[in-house]
Formats: sequence, C-alpha cells, structure tokens
Amino acid sequence: MTDSSDTMPGAVSTDDWMRHLPSDAGTRILASRPVVIQSLTFLHEVWLWEGVIGESLIIPVTSFAEKFSLFEIETLCRESGLINQSRSLTLQQSEPGLLFLNFNIRLLEEER
Repeated sequence: MTDSSDTMPGAVSTDDWMRHLPSDAGTRILASRPVVIQSLTFLHEVWLWEGVIGESLIIPVTSFAEKFSLFEIETLCRESGLINQSRSLTLQQSEPGLLFLNFNIRLLEEER
C-alpha cells in the first residue's frame, strides 16, 4: 500500500492501523487508498473474491464511537458519492475493532 496523499483528492497519509489489516485468504486487493469523509479517515479498498468484485470502507471503531452511531456512519458513507445507491451496503465489525462497510458488490461478469 502506498501513501497517495499527494496525488488523489480526499486522500490522506496512511495511518498505522491501515498497514496491519487482517487479510482474507482468497481475496485479492485491486486498489487501496485512504480517504477522508467528514473528518474521518477510512481505507477504501476494491477487491476480488471468487468471481465477485466489491468495495469496502474500513475504519477503526474507536475513530468514531464517541461521535457517531453506526447509522450515522452508514449515512455519511452513502452521501460520499462512492456508493452506488441502487446496490446494498453491509456493515461488519471484525477483530481487532474494525468496521467494514462493503458495497458496490457484483459478479465480475457484470463488468463485461
């Protein structure tokens, strides 16, 4: 993962937690960059898993728990322009205290 803060709008320097994300066997990360949404730093990933392509916004729960509810985080992310509003969004908390918002999930065949 590279620090893309000099080249991408909305990007920020890579926080330490982003360097130590758990990896999922069989998932290939196609793109990864930090983004800021309403002063919160997320990691935006595009991934491929078993013929399914999707995107995730990842953030440590401690980054928002005192200021925002899960509903408010979902709303902020939906309003960011990254999420196709006609597709569903799932939220998943995982160890070590990360929130994954998975969205724009589709079969790779739909890309053709």
